[in-house]
Amino acid sequence: GQAVGIVAEAGSGESRLCYEFAERCRARGIEVIESHCVPHGHLIPFLPILELLRGFFKITDADDDRSARERVAGKILLLDEGLKDGLPFVFEFMGIADPDRPAPDVDIEIRRRLMYACMEKMFACDNDCQAEVILFEDLHWMDEDSAKVLDEIVAMLPRTRTLLLMNYRPEYPAAWGKDQAFAEIVLEPLGSEAIDALLDDLLGNDPTIAGLAERISEHTGGNPFFTEEVVLALADAGTLTGMKGAYR
Repeated sequence: GQAVGIVAEAGSGESRLCYEFAERCRARGIEVIESHCVPHGHLIPFLPILELLRGFFKITDADDDRSARERVAGKILLLDEGLKDGLPFVFEFMGIADPDRPAPDVDIEIRRRLMYACMEKMFACDNDCQAEVILFEDLHWMDEDSAKVLDEIVAMLPRTRTLLLMNYRPEYPAAWGKDQAFAEIVLEPLGSEAIDALLDDLLGNDPTIAGLAERISEHTGGNPFFTEEVVLALADAGTLTGMKGAYR
């Protein structure tokens, strides 16, 4: 298994890059599980981890607690029947506890070991299983509890065939720099030729907008998202008329 971190300033295209990669994986029949950190997420423990688990077990809003437990139990026991004792703890963690079979009151370290044993089986693949791709978006908004679980996932990767793809801002303290299972890719701002091509695609070449592309490029500093937003703002304000690629 391998972890890959995409680090970039806001608007540099890291989310679009990950999206395009995930779509290409799906087109090849490779399962992609996504989890997203949100701006207020650091206040909610385990929010992205819970989204990851719901994605793995294919639990939707249409599932009640009972059907969710059936999905979780069915998949975990299919992976390893020896994980049966860990099911109540997984149910409890996911907020779908069985009121008739509550998790035993045991030491938190035992709970932790049982949970991680289940998670390792989730990510491990045998010869009959395709490698999975797990995508974590916007780690810079991740809560501390989820970050600890993510560290455990990265540590499990060498024993799996899972690709863990993450994106985050430069200020995020990615702590896996010396881990052989981790590689980091830095997205720099677009070069002048790429920005010129983007603006040509967005604006067109009507004589009435001569010089506008240069002014936008200077203003946005090679950031593709900001470049698109400036063009949209000019169109919304009526400064530009027409449509994409043919503004006046």
